[in-house]
Amino acid sequence: MFHRIKSVHPLPDMLLHVEFISGDAKYYDVKPLMDKRRKCI
Repeated sequence: MFHRIKSVHPLPDMLLHVEFISGDAKYYDVKPLMDKRRKCI
């Protein structure tokens, strides 16, 4: 099941605040993804 995104707001320190159509909101830390990308380059 896919959750439909209403909005995404970038925050300091590589965090994203994501709001969903359902009214739920979550914070996602993208630092680990960026670290993996830097190691591949």
